[in-house]
Amino acid sequence: MKIRISYVPVIAIFALLACSRAAAQAEWKADLTAYLAEPDGQRAEALAAQIVNAGPSWQEVCGELENMQFPAPKVSSGLIPEMFKCSDGAERPYVVYVPPAYDPLTPTPLLLFLHGGVSDEQLESDPIGYCRKNPFLQTAEQHNWLMLFPFGQKGATWWDRVGMDMVLQEIRQMKSRYNVDDNRVWMTGFSDGGSAAYLFALLYPTDFAAFVPLNGHMGVGALDGKLATYAPNLANSPLHCINTDLDPLYPAAEMRKMIDMALAAGADIDYREYNGLGHTFDYAAAELPVIARFLTASARNPLSPRLTWETAGQEGGQCRWFRIDRISLAEPADWYRDWNLALTDTRVSFGFFPDFEYDGQGIKISSLAEGDSLSKRLGLQAGDVLQRCGEMAINTGDDLAAFKATVERGSQVTVQIEREGGTMNLQGHIPDPENYLLFPRSQPSAAAHVTVRANKISIQGSRLERFTAFIHPDLFQLDQELVIELNGSEVSRTAIVPSVGYIIRNFRENRDRRALYVAEVSVDTRAPLSREHAD
Repeated sequence: MKIRISYVPVIAIFALLACSRAAAQAEWKADLTAYLAEPDGQRAEALAAQIVNAGPSWQEVCGELENMQFPAPKVSSGLIPEMFKCSDGAERPYVVYVPPAYDPLTPTPLLLFLHGGVSDEQLESDPIGYCRKNPFLQTAEQHNWLMLFPFGQKGATWWDRVGMDMVLQEIRQMKSRYNVDDNRVWMTGFSDGGSAAYLFALLYPTDFAAFVPLNGHMGVGALDGKLATYAPNLANSPLHCINTDLDPLYPAAEMRKMIDMALAAGADIDYREYNGLGHTFDYAAAELPVIARFLTASARNPLSPRLTWETAGQEGGQCRWFRIDRISLAEPADWYRDWNLALTDTRVSFGFFPDFEYDGQGIKISSLAEGDSLSKRLGLQAGDVLQRCGEMAINTGDDLAAFKATVERGSQVTVQIEREGGTMNLQGHIPDPENYLLFPRSQPSAAAHVTVRANKISIQGSRLERFTAFIHPDLFQLDQELVIELNGSEVSRTAIVPSVGYIIRNFRENRDRRALYVAEVSVDTRAPLSREHAD
């Protein structure tokens, strides 16, 4: 008897399986796209569950995220106004710059610029007009960089939770719309914006490749924002810092002391000074090519095998792939040193914000700064127009700066103002010189020097009670146990199990295609040695 074998049905079965597999892949990929666009809520959680239940491998999901496609921008190039709803419920503007050569298929560097005068109550009335004057625009066009211009105000400054979250979330919003090169996100800013560049380097270096503080002050975030900051954290990202010798707010001679202290603490700083200039970016023509070379050469390594990090726990707990979660109240380690600096504030400041829309004679006061100030001692009010200081007529900010150069802290000052149509003279004393710490301290901190070698994390720690390592397949071998040592003792030994659910939730939060973590390992130093699976 002959047996006849037909191969047609077998081929048909394989074809059906292939079609079914392709359909399943298309379905979870569509769910992933919808999940990333969906606001937080039950619908988002349902989509996440559908993706996990579809059974894609973690490699497939990472590949899909790494190679995600971006639409053409709604405006082909130029300045684009946007709005962002902040954590306080208020909507605030930001502006995106798209260079003419932008290609949605190509990862493109992103430069953030933070403005000065951020504690003013008024938002910038003409964001596009402000951005058009920005000296970095031409550089961004020449080098094909995207730019982001956040706009802050009192209640959403660069050093309060609303403002800091606004900046970070606007970056993530940009990453969802434009093909941003995650390893080439840079931050710069002038005056308050320069001080903020220092602050983000001290607290939030994870998203950034480099920082360029212009005429800023390293301690403003700590002093005005009451944030705990630590100079050794500046070792994780390169900084190109600039001050000017005649700056009445942040003179180079004083700022240089801070730079020297930070360098001794291990900071990665290139410091430059310009002489004969005040609080101005008049050195832009000379410096912009230098800044462009510095930024172009600065790419982030999100998986650096060596990290230095210190935090008091409220803000800035994470640096790259390592996070300090909880701080012990034990004595600090013998090696620990609190890098700080005692300074004397001799600057003369009125303590008010000008109304930039006013075009009459004198300087109109928009609002007063918080704390003790000459303005409050004089009895100045919002709406007053400052006309004279002593014998000097005041019509511009330069006039006011020239007057301040003639007086010292503790001096009595007489001013003439216009209020409600009348003219009046006021007298008051400039606050006396004040001694202060660059980084005020009100709570203990935990510090760590972290290294990775051959699937072992070695930590030299001070006051570390709980910490987390984020697992990336390019930094750790997933088929081997991960060993963690703290101060020479093994505290964790775990097998790593990648999780699709973890990957997509982590990416949704951070929008970082070059730091797709597949699991995390948390260690509580008070618990017995951990031998659990990590996910």
